[in-house]
Amino acid sequence: MNQVKSPGMSVDYEKETAPPTLKAHVLRRLRDAIIAGRYKPGDRLNESKLARDFEISRIPIREALMTLQEQGLVMNHERRGMFVTMLEEEDVQRINSLRVVLEAEALKL
Repeated sequence: MNQVKSPGMSVDYEKETAPPTLKAHVLRRLRDAIIAGRYKPGDRLNESKLARDFEISRIPIREALMTLQEQGLVMNHERRGMFVTMLEEEDVQRINSLRVVLEAEALKL
């Protein structure tokens, strides 16, 4: 059975289809871990540690982190590294307001 180690989880490829690239695999696993709360807002995402956890080189980790930054899930602090984005109370209020509007429209449809 093929399994890949990643932070706090293993993947069984007989049950789940593999993403097309190593970057896509890392991106999906990191996004899932952030959304699930395994990485908390403000946590530092160290490239070297993640590379060891995933047992791969740092290049796909770096690429995945840059994509997560573009998506707003992580922030790059100069000379300190990547961190999981922390939302301010105002951001949470805006998100919730938008969700109310979108969910009401979805119910109408």
